[in-house]
Amino acid sequence: MKINYFIFYFLLYFFFLIDNAESYYIKDISLESENYKQFAGGSNCSFEIQFLCVITEVGENCDQLTFSNDQIKRKCSQDLKNDTAAVFTCQFATIVGTMTNTINGVFPLDLKCYNLDLDTVEFKKIKTFTNVLKPLSFTLVPLCYFQLIFDNPDKVPLDRIVGSCVDIYCIVNHNGGNFFSVQLDQPPSSDFDFSKLNIKISVGGNYKIFDIGPVSENVYDFIYDIKTYPDQKNLDDLNMMGYDAFALISFKSNNTIFKAPFSVAFEGESNGFYHPIYGNENSTEYIFPMEIYNAKADYEIYYLNGFKFKQSNTTIITNIYNYPIRFLPKGEFVFNSTNIPVGSLLISDTSLNLQPLKITVGDISSIVNYPMGYTLGKKDGYSFDFTFYTRAISYDSSLSVSPIINGAITKSSIPRIESYDKLKLPEVGSVEAIFLTQDVYLYRIKANIPYGFSYLKQENIFFGYETLVSGNEAQGEYEIPLRASLLLPFYFYDIYGGSTIFDNQFISLSPDFHMFIHPLNLKINLFSIENISFLYNDIDVTNHRHYNVLYFSLNGVPRDYIFSIIVEDYLYNSNIENEQSLDKTQMFHSTYNYTIQMFQIEFFVDANTQVGDWPFIFNTEYVTLHSNVLDTQLRVKKSNMDLQGPVFKEIKKTTNNEINNTNKFAEIGWTMAIEDPINGFRDGFVVIKGEIDQSIYNISVSFNNVKNGGNKFLGEYDFKFNLTYPCISQQYIISDVLLIDSVNRKSEFSILPYNPIYSAISNPFLYFLNDTNINKIQVQCSNHPSASTDTTTPVLKSFISSKTTIDVSELDRSVTFTFVAEDLESGLKANQYPIVYLTDTTSRSIECKSSIIEITETNATYSCTIQLPVGFGYSYPNIILLSVYGFVNNNGIFGGFSSNTLSLNHTSSITVTFSSDQPLIIQHQLITERGGNLILNGRKFSIDSEAYITFKDGSVSKIKTDFISSTVVKVPNVKATKDHYQIYIKSSNINSNTITVTPIVYDYYLHGDPEPTFPPTVTPVPTNKPQQCKGNPACGGPTNGKCIDNQGCVCYSPWVGIDCQSQIVIVDPPIFNNGSNNSTSPSIDIIVPDKNNTNGNNNTTPITYHSLISIVSLREINIQNEVVNTITFKDDWLSKQIDDSTILFYKEFTKSTTDATTNITVTLKWFKNQTTISFAQEQLLMNPSTLKYTIEISNYPFEKSLNHLELIMSASMQSNTTDDICSAKEFGETTNGDNSNYLKIQVDNYSLYGRFIRRGIIDSTIRTISNILLDKDMNPITSSKSLQSYIGIQIPYYKESAIIDPDFSILIDSNKASSICSNKSKLSGAKLAGIIIGCIAFIAVITISIIYHTLKKRNSEKFEKKFGQKMKQMNN
Repeated sequence: MKINYFIFYFLLYFFFLIDNAESYYIKDISLESENYKQFAGGSNCSFEIQFLCVITEVGENCDQLTFSNDQIKRKCSQDLKNDTAAVFTCQFATIVGTMTNTINGVFPLDLKCYNLDLDTVEFKKIKTFTNVLKPLSFTLVPLCYFQLIFDNPDKVPLDRIVGSCVDIYCIVNHNGGNFFSVQLDQPPSSDFDFSKLNIKISVGGNYKIFDIGPVSENVYDFIYDIKTYPDQKNLDDLNMMGYDAFALISFKSNNTIFKAPFSVAFEGESNGFYHPIYGNENSTEYIFPMEIYNAKADYEIYYLNGFKFKQSNTTIITNIYNYPIRFLPKGEFVFNSTNIPVGSLLISDTSLNLQPLKITVGDISSIVNYPMGYTLGKKDGYSFDFTFYTRAISYDSSLSVSPIINGAITKSSIPRIESYDKLKLPEVGSVEAIFLTQDVYLYRIKANIPYGFSYLKQENIFFGYETLVSGNEAQGEYEIPLRASLLLPFYFYDIYGGSTIFDNQFISLSPDFHMFIHPLNLKINLFSIENISFLYNDIDVTNHRHYNVLYFSLNGVPRDYIFSIIVEDYLYNSNIENEQSLDKTQMFHSTYNYTIQMFQIEFFVDANTQVGDWPFIFNTEYVTLHSNVLDTQLRVKKSNMDLQGPVFKEIKKTTNNEINNTNKFAEIGWTMAIEDPINGFRDGFVVIKGEIDQSIYNISVSFNNVKNGGNKFLGEYDFKFNLTYPCISQQYIISDVLLIDSVNRKSEFSILPYNPIYSAISNPFLYFLNDTNINKIQVQCSNHPSASTDTTTPVLKSFISSKTTIDVSELDRSVTFTFVAEDLESGLKANQYPIVYLTDTTSRSIECKSSIIEITETNATYSCTIQLPVGFGYSYPNIILLSVYGFVNNNGIFGGFSSNTLSLNHTSSITVTFSSDQPLIIQHQLITERGGNLILNGRKFSIDSEAYITFKDGSVSKIKTDFISSTVVKVPNVKATKDHYQIYIKSSNINSNTITVTPIVYDYYLHGDPEPTFPPTVTPVPTNKPQQCKGNPACGGPTNGKCIDNQGCVCYSPWVGIDCQSQIVIVDPPIFNNGSNNSTSPSIDIIVPDKNNTNGNNNTTPITYHSLISIVSLREINIQNEVVNTITFKDDWLSKQIDDSTILFYKEFTKSTTDATTNITVTLKWFKNQTTISFAQEQLLMNPSTLKYTIEISNYPFEKSLNHLELIMSASMQSNTTDDICSAKEFGETTNGDNSNYLKIQVDNYSLYGRFIRRGIIDSTIRTISNILLDKDMNPITSSKSLQSYIGIQIPYYKESAIIDPDFSILIDSNKASSICSNKSKLSGAKLAGIIIGCIAFIAVITISIIYHTLKKRNSEKFEKKFGQKMKQMNN
């Protein structure tokens, strides 16, 4: 799609021709319709306007602008000029009112300056967010959005309005129109009050303070399970294993990710740099780096409790020493005046301080890492020699080198042969943009470059001669594919480093007037977004990358406009780079759906990301809008959050005895268990270095290399290498680690890191920070008679390049280097692979790592082959400098050869050409597994181009491409596939190179497509015994339930019970015991008003029934059924309101005989409507007004494995009636098929009904649970108006966790209770007479029975006496 931008600008000459009455044509080209109106900043307004002046009469000129009104202060500068036109930028200062003016007698200019009366301004808060702080990027997150409302009929822009916070430093941003946002620019202090925030709005010298009110919800958060890495006992006098490796604090919150902020304070300063690693719907675990070194420090953690921070009970005291880095001395720049102008950076040091160096030539910087540049090194120091190209005529002649971590900065200047003529700076004549895909445009640029084209650069992206499509180096047309979001400043460079810049708005008079305005450069009011919806909501991303579509409407916006969303779901450690840049950001872009007449954005939510509202940022050229302000949120309902990369769980070293003349071989290294329990380990590498000889062993692994018995979640891997004699005694150190899981979340470690804070929070040595030697192995070698006397570096005997000239526009751009090194004294060290560096004239280098072809005692032959990038090195003087470093001998000496040194005896450069007409694919743009259009970028495509695709299944597609230009073709209707495929282009009957296309998969499961699985059972699933149907009529009759043989009554809703004679009572949700002081317990009082009755005796107080459910204690019971430990729960639980129907209670306790801590979490959920849930492979019906307990107990330290736990719950019912009533209780098995026990406590005709499921989830398996009545042991309350019962839930022995799931509801019974009654029951006379007669008869019966029993006993005694005497006589 080709876009014409502001066509009327290209028709200006038409207006020039018809405007013959004047000598000039003046036009405002600022493109800001609001430029002439402004609110006063103090007593005046200031304006900046850009004008185009065009001569329409021969003899005139546009050298300057004249103004009719001298009262207006002004200043104009001429930006551009040619023979017929000029461009001016003018600044004006005016007082309040309307100031009229005329420019050059032809252009009327009216500037309006307004006063804003702040007393007329009203403040409207749109949205407040609780997640006011987010680590690493909290300045991106708005604290709130608000509007300023006042009468503004002339639509004066509000750019002059500024804001600030009164109580804390913040940034107030203008988001377009009358919308503003507030962002924190630093963590709030621990005493910050979130219940109020005042905003100061200022215009000029006037201001007004507005009260925003609360800036968070009234959150009662808590944190627990606070740990340190290493353990706190190891934090005193701790030495770190790498520079800024940082010890770490971890803690858990009872909230989902960033539901509320935290603050970690040290030395009185707050820090918000906490990072989430694990979590689910109920809790989140965070990790925090402790940054204070070489001094004692105290750390306190604060969490939101109400509207203020509350300090945890844990203070962490540290005394940590950083990894020592010696100060790098200054270097020296030396310049050669040979046929190739080059310079050298020379450094010498007396220690092996090999930290990375940043070398800057002009405005191009590059990072140099070992072995590049190191020409000689041994245990007492090293020499550094790096060769770079210098321009004979340099626009920017500055040079500098600075160590990344610690050392002196060396500066110099390139000697110039002659001065750069600044009148010959590159000039861009015109820019055109052609939409390709996503947010990618093809920019077609015409440029005049007198000194000749060298390259284009945007941030760290370089484009070379391959972008030239017509013309030559001095006057040419270039085509560059680039993301619109990355356009920003774009630079054209000539061969001497001179440059010109353009961005999203560009004006040129070279040779004619041209204005470019990017199609996305529109001011759009994102607050007008409407009809937001998602294809899927309330999604489950457990092990599932989830495809989705965002739909929305925005009136008045062109349908080809591209909106972008930037993902902000805290996967930032999946892209830990040297520098975070926009091209590494996960972004998705809109298209217009003409069927539904809405914009849509296809995107994915990555697997195992955060739970809750999924955050993203709407992004346009001028303004961003956080998703939290939108009316509709994308909710992640379920996830097993894992934002941490893989870590080492166990480390074993493999060492050896001394290596000597008889023991000449040794295997050295580590066997390490890598753990990633949720996402699973994918791949990674470990770099091991010799401490003295800097030998490098880079060992890569993937989960396919796991040793027997392991898997990608936990498994052992070998990181080992071989050593041979002769050798030197030294330590071998793991210097760098990178481990990546299946969602691309990374763990990394480096002794000398680029971004220490990023590395610290993702350190794979997390569990071993107390052992600074865990990454070191000492190797002992005996001295070799001759090798130990070696004091020189290896000698380069030959260095041969397969090509001395290379065409970097051909399909084959490969070059092979073969070289031989010799070391007569000690020989070359095995398994060390020198690197050939190819450096172009911009000081960019690429590496060619060698392999060993042959090695003897004294010589080694190496070879490497590299395919050069298209256009690499083709910039005047079209050479590539060669150097080779990384030779190591067996006596611990390393070295290399700079380009300068190579030039003495060997090939030191390659000449570069660019002349091929072969079609060439350079890259492809993004395509998903859904297939569709594939954009290919390259060169020399023709209109007849065809694409040939070979898919993984062997099928081949031949597709006629849509020709866009010689550098871009579109391959339409590529079939859907998740697998990579091969593609090449045939243009003008010539085949291009073949590239591999890997689709981006928007929807997949991490560990394969899921199959319906259930937790295994280790005991038979319990079922209730058959029962007879009860009630009269049976089961309450056909309207209440039905009778099932050998089961019992199955009731119809709302009837329940074993006889279906009780009915569910709909009551108001209970008031959870969630005190403002955070002193709570999971004791719930359900109040039932009897709306039909009041107390008697003229008492109009309504009768109510209170049912109280509570968790009393936890007992450990041995096999003899003896209680060996009891934990009694008090009213000191921590709680968190999840939503209006769910609350979570949490408590830690420690068994008195151990130090082990057990956590118990109780989640209470109120079901307002009838709902079916699943628990332990059982479908359970939750009736309306049911309260469900989910109780989870973490690992408990049992005394013996034959012991079990008993969780004791209390349930009670009472009434405030003054009438004489009765109560009753039942306990038994249900009959409706849910295989549960029930407890029914009835007072009068109301009951508390508890269901206790006879199964639980024990260590992730379904196990039988026993429920027993404990009333005979617990002394419950028993009266006619108040009845209590105790239930013991018996939990078998377990190791990890136990989950149980009782629930409770209120019933009204058809029959009143009659078991326990008061003594004052009112009886009729007939009943009393019957009772009296019955009592008399009962007494008579008792009397007769006693007499009969007495007589019978006497007779029996006589009989026994006689019988005994007879037996005695017989024996005699």
